[in-house]
Amino acid sequence: MIHLALAGISMGAMAVQWWLGDKTEEQRRELLKLEREREDILAADAQRRRTLLGPWMAQVRLLIAAEIEMREQIEPELRAALKQASALAAHHLRPVGENALRRTIMELEHAVGIVEAERAHLEWFRYSLPTGVEDLFSLERLQMPTDYPARGALLQLEAGTKVHRGYVLRGNHCGELVAVHDVDHHSRTASVCPLRGELLRLARNGTTAFEVTVEGRMRDGLRVSITPSLDTGVEGGPPTRIEFRLPLERSDPRGNTSPGAPLSVFSRPWVWAEIDRAVCARPGTELLDVGFSPTVRREAKEWSPIPLACRTEQLLELQEAWDRIEKSGALSRPWRVSMQDQGVFVFQVGEVALRMRCKEGADCFQLLAVDDAGPRPPTSVRIHAEVGVFVPGSGAEQELTPGLFQEFMDMLAEELANQRINLMDRHTALHLRKMQVLFEDLRDMAERDARVEVFATGRRRAGKAARCIVLQRPLPAWLLEADAEPLRVEGVDAVGQKMPLRALKVFDDALGLVEISFHDANADAHALRYLAVVGASYTQEIMARSAGSALEKRFVSPTVRADLFHLEEGPANTTRSHANTPSTIIDTALADEGVFAVWGPPGTGKTTLVVALLRRFLTDWESSGKPLPARVLVVAPTHVAVNEVMQRLLKEAPGLAERIVRYVAQASRIEGTSLVNCSQDRLIESWRASALAPASGVHPGWRALIEGDDGTLARGVREALSRWILAGREVHAVTSMGMSRADFALLDKEFDLVVFDEAGKAFAPEILLPAMRAHRLVLVGDHKQLPPTVTEEMLGDDGTNRLDPQEVEALLRDSYFHHLFQSLPDSHKAMLAVQHRMHPKIGAAVSELFYEGRLKSSRQDTDWALTRQRLTIVDCSDVPEYRHRFVQGKSLENEFERRVAVELVAALATDGACLVICPYQAQRVAVEHEIRRRCLEHRVQTTTVDAVQGGEADIVLLLMTRSGGNTNFLLDENRMNVALSRARECAIVIGHVRALTVREANPISRLLIHGKGACSLLHLRVPAEGSIQEDIVRQVVCG
Repeated sequence: MIHLALAGISMGAMAVQWWLGDKTEEQRRELLKLEREREDILAADAQRRRTLLGPWMAQVRLLIAAEIEMREQIEPELRAALKQASALAAHHLRPVGENALRRTIMELEHAVGIVEAERAHLEWFRYSLPTGVEDLFSLERLQMPTDYPARGALLQLEAGTKVHRGYVLRGNHCGELVAVHDVDHHSRTASVCPLRGELLRLARNGTTAFEVTVEGRMRDGLRVSITPSLDTGVEGGPPTRIEFRLPLERSDPRGNTSPGAPLSVFSRPWVWAEIDRAVCARPGTELLDVGFSPTVRREAKEWSPIPLACRTEQLLELQEAWDRIEKSGALSRPWRVSMQDQGVFVFQVGEVALRMRCKEGADCFQLLAVDDAGPRPPTSVRIHAEVGVFVPGSGAEQELTPGLFQEFMDMLAEELANQRINLMDRHTALHLRKMQVLFEDLRDMAERDARVEVFATGRRRAGKAARCIVLQRPLPAWLLEADAEPLRVEGVDAVGQKMPLRALKVFDDALGLVEISFHDANADAHALRYLAVVGASYTQEIMARSAGSALEKRFVSPTVRADLFHLEEGPANTTRSHANTPSTIIDTALADEGVFAVWGPPGTGKTTLVVALLRRFLTDWESSGKPLPARVLVVAPTHVAVNEVMQRLLKEAPGLAERIVRYVAQASRIEGTSLVNCSQDRLIESWRASALAPASGVHPGWRALIEGDDGTLARGVREALSRWILAGREVHAVTSMGMSRADFALLDKEFDLVVFDEAGKAFAPEILLPAMRAHRLVLVGDHKQLPPTVTEEMLGDDGTNRLDPQEVEALLRDSYFHHLFQSLPDSHKAMLAVQHRMHPKIGAAVSELFYEGRLKSSRQDTDWALTRQRLTIVDCSDVPEYRHRFVQGKSLENEFERRVAVELVAALATDGACLVICPYQAQRVAVEHEIRRRCLEHRVQTTTVDAVQGGEADIVLLLMTRSGGNTNFLLDENRMNVALSRARECAIVIGHVRALTVREANPISRLLIHGKGACSLLHLRVPAEGSIQEDIVRQVVCG
């Protein structure tokens, strides 16, 4: 019962009594009484026997009925406890003591099988009670035989046995130990299996080692096997070789054991469902875990004295510590053992902590220090053990028996590792739960902001346009613009049912009068309660669902889930040794299943790497001779990123056009690209046209279905066609949010490889959505560039949020890709550390400012005749005209800066592509208008920082616009990195340097310092009354 108590699983008093094998005193007295009466009956003469037999048999029947009734009451309690324990084990916030909980489940499963069998045995016995004195039986026969066919029972059968204890046996066996895995007590049939018998025997002997053979390496350990001496008895029966997974830390040298080598291992408490999956699944897919040591039982276990070596001068300190322990009454308590950095173990009990380390070359610990006990560590093991202290060389160590020391160390290391994994699991689960709550709150907020209450006026007129009054004033902008095509507003009734609209028109925005008509001619306008924006909360809903699904562990690959969930917190795992060549990165990323992260700073060839990786994977898959085609998913947060990868892939491998499908909800997303013929719409319409052709021979039922009512396909039909027609395509490309659309039919597919580009711009649920369908996940991104978009509305708090505002901001702004890259081990990540885009002087500045000097340049220094320096800052701090003003709400523009930018474009853009980057949308619009007025649009592109990632140009002008005030938005490290790293040949920053350098150590301040030291930057201070042409253009432009 200790496992049940620790796990918080409850059973009734009667079930507990049965569980412990106890009988009540009343039951014992009744059995003794009946047994004495039986002896009296046997000793009496025939007449007396007949007189005594009737009442005695009646008492026996009452006793049997009571026993059956007790088991009928016990069985539901046991099943409820089993269900509770199984749910607890599957919960994402399950207790740390997982092995103890699994052992409890295993024992409960066995108990349920036993109580079912006992009830069946008693019922059969009651049915077959003898009627004559000559058949009088001993009450011992009420006890169920130990080899009775109960579910989970182990039976030793003779060869050829077909009937056992009255039960017809099903299943093949040749006279060996079998497990009863299914039993029907009503029809008295039992299914037996020798393979399950072997696994069940191992599971119930978890303290006894058995020998396995190494089959090969896995991502997280070794694949090992045993070949039991059993025969399935039929050709093509279940395999006699049983494979297991031996989990190992990546740094464990035992992971390098050669295939074929023998190892001694211990079983784990495998539950019945795991054994069933291991037997029934395809060989090698469902592996049971084993370990190098027996699992720690939560009951007190006395190890041999743990040998602890100390110096002579430490003996007095140890004696004082023992006195403190005894004084506090903690001598009988277990040690709490934890592990710190550098292999230091801490044994705590009471107020004392012993710090020790394994002594090199000896089976003992070496005492390091005696300290006061600290707070409870996050992971620890409680051990009842004695500590045997000795001074090396004194001879006292001969009295110790260190035989179990290595077993103790293996057990300790494995249990602490399991607890650490569970703790990381819980941290990740808690983070995901918070993300789920956050996006649920954002969904609810979006729905409230995109919904207005209405009521219909006039009489009920089915099929006619109806007029409604909107109760909110003023009318929201989305409702005033609702008459645009396509209509993005829908009706909602009082119970939340949607009422699709055909048309909507605002008649009087002051009165809130609107006219609507419904798609359904029979719709009742008076049932309408709300008007809402179609899909207003779609993104938030998908994010919340994705976090919830990940929380419920809906991953097709346990390895991917383990890599994403079992992450060490903090930057301790981050080293500076990730840089590698693209070919080596591809080799490592595709070597095994799991997660691999690639950090790609600007210009390092992320897209080139992704395309090469895709081509390599598809080529290797074809050459491997696998029977099924590969299935690959290419995903990114934006359509631009997905299109860039897929167009490059088609350009380098045109033959893949017949194997690719690009999913878009709107054809405009790929208009003018080489992906049009690969789009889902085009492929389905092409098939549809051929199917509707007169000579196609398509069944009339199918024809009616794919013709559609108005020539368009219903979403359900599109989903079915996508699942059927596009199943043979190997490369599927979609955005992270688009993947969730039902008509794309992607959420139920498993992918051999998922490549997520621009992962630094994605929230955690965006990455988890495709990760749950991946056997290999390769993340490519840069957390130093633009993060996921966080709007002020997302950070707003209207009092209904369940999380603290500071926590909301931290969850939204912290980069999940950054967290993964920091936490993954070195073998699971790499950095592209050579950039090929920027001139070495620009590359050196970007490397120093944003990448700690780790980014190198492949380009050589070349002549440059357009500007005096590769880097220029036009400092307008002294120019009175350099003033920003607010327009379009909170956006800014600066007229003087705009004129400077246009003049520089006119002077520079004749000999190269030019890109003007504006942090503020209003300034971008104004600059673009002026450029068109000057007929310079063919020379330059204007954009914002948020839209420019992935772009590049020979010349980049960065307009800072602000002349004072809060510059945090402008000087954001990620945004400045993106802006400066777009330049191939030269970068020019225009701004108010004094306003931009109020805060020390910001990117502009550091750029000035770097440029001065490297002699790579022109800091041009524009005089107060300076001329744009004379004092700026001619000073920046050569000649």
